[in-house]
Amino acid sequence: MSIPIGQSTTIEAPEFNRRLHLTYIYGFIPGSPESQVPNPPSGSPGGYKVRFVLCTPGQEEFFSTIDVVKIPDLGKSPLKAAVPPDGGMRVDLCLDPRSSTRAASILFGTNDANEISHADMTVQAANFQEAYRTAYNLVLPQLSWWSYSQDVGIGVMACHITEERTKSIRLIVGCLGKPKVIEIGITKLWPLTPIWRQIFSSYREALSSNNIFFQFLCFYKVVEAVGKIRAVRCRREKAAGRLPHTPPERIPHTYTGYSLDEEAFAPYLGKKFTDVCDGFRETARNAIAHIDPFQTEPSLIADQCADVEKCEAAIPVIKYIAREMVKNEIAADPQMNALPAPSPCFPA
Repeated sequence: MSIPIGQSTTIEAPEFNRRLHLTYIYGFIPGSPESQVPNPPSGSPGGYKVRFVLCTPGQEEFFSTIDVVKIPDLGKSPLKAAVPPDGGMRVDLCLDPRSSTRAASILFGTNDANEISHADMTVQAANFQEAYRTAYNLVLPQLSWWSYSQDVGIGVMACHITEERTKSIRLIVGCLGKPKVIEIGITKLWPLTPIWRQIFSSYREALSSNNIFFQFLCFYKVVEAVGKIRAVRCRREKAAGRLPHTPPERIPHTYTGYSLDEEAFAPYLGKKFTDVCDGFRETARNAIAHIDPFQTEPSLIADQCADVEKCEAAIPVIKYIAREMVKNEIAADPQMNALPAPSPCFPA
């Protein structure tokens, strides 16, 4: 989403908590030399100032109101500087252990409580996305080292990127999902069997987690569990002489009538749920659950921006599959179909 700097804009909340990439376009005075320079929302080749705003995990990682001016200064963390730094603490990075040549520098700053609150870098990049990826792949490993060496969790609440030439801003920040209205019947008896309680528990954990890798695994667990329930039901129906009910489950062939994330769903339009999940098994599910230090098998690592983006893109798809499969299996379960119909995952 592109937003003129200084213009008050209401951002529609996503269906569930997720990170948004917002671009704020700087408006120069019409007719000035600066206004004649192309200012694409994607950014252009040149210098970028990148700030990662730190946080204590579980605190203020998602916002209901997004203020592009205030967020860069909201940082905090469980780490405190031993001595209040004058102008920040510079960390020089050496990417090759055989060399002492400085490859890049990160400037860590503190807040009024002397907590490490943000990490600043200046990078040369072709656009906003390349600037974000370059800085991410340098800053996050340093945070991970401190997390291990100090035995403390360190989170990132936002990333604020300024294009030096145009003064335009890219803000990557967590946004709270929409509130949902619910009617609860006081005398209603809910037939929640131990089997289904496990599934709903995993679904709740997915939506409640701030960690996208854990989110994906929880949704995938729902898909696997529903598949096992369906297999048992089909065997039972076949043994009773009935034709098992197996709903045709596919990603929609078109976006028409669905509020789908077009970029995330584009590779999967019209594909069977089983085919999509089979593809996710190696490239995402197993890659999240295991680390292969020598990369002979896929591994998704939180310090690698491309891996995080890959998982972020998969979340809406695996969530859609999990929700649809649960809905279909509830409809086929005599014990469960007394439940009220769930709200659609992606309403028209």
